[in-house]
Amino acid sequence: MFLKKIKKKYVYIICIALLAASLFKAFDLSQKQEPSSKAAIGGDFILTNQLGETVSLDQIKGKHTVLFFGFTSCPMICPTSLNNISQAYEKLSEDQQEALNVVFITVDPERDTVEVMADYLESFSAPIIGLTGSEDDIAEVISGYRIYAQKAPEGEYSYTMNHSTIVYILDKKAEFLDHFAYNLSVEDIYNKLIEFL
Repeated sequence: MFLKKIKKKYVYIICIALLAASLFKAFDLSQKQEPSSKAAIGGDFILTNQLGETVSLDQIKGKHTVLFFGFTSCPMICPTSLNNISQAYEKLSEDQQEALNVVFITVDPERDTVEVMADYLESFSAPIIGLTGSEDDIAEVISGYRIYAQKAPEGEYSYTMNHSTIVYILDKKAEFLDHFAYNLSVEDIYNKLIEFL
């Protein structure tokens, strides 16, 4: 009877020790694991620029990139954003400008043809890369970058586009780095860009 009590006592102690060891290991692992610094935003694409040339994600790597999704018929948000980005770009040094891409991807490929994109982007001082493509190609890019874009009827024969207005900053590997609101001031955009350039 006495031996049985001792055995039970040791079994109890061993169980407690094993439980403590497993908890310590779990805690230790949780301390060592670092959350991913890269958000699940982005992905490869093959689209067409305003010169009719094919552009892939690989071709914008090697520089930081300001990336904005919009459409040329947008009455206020898109031109405001691109104008502010352009003015911030102009404030950068020549070396900083050389280290930066500015990319505008349409969410309205039905209307934003190569020619339309070319005419539209002439209005801005920065050398913006305008990208369009088939509806399927654009839908894939929109999905990869977690952009919302939806047609909204305007009258019987026309429509506008409701869409996300966030502006992305990508690093030299074309991976998500930061973002800012479309209506951020020129000075604030400039200050944000020089953090990375």
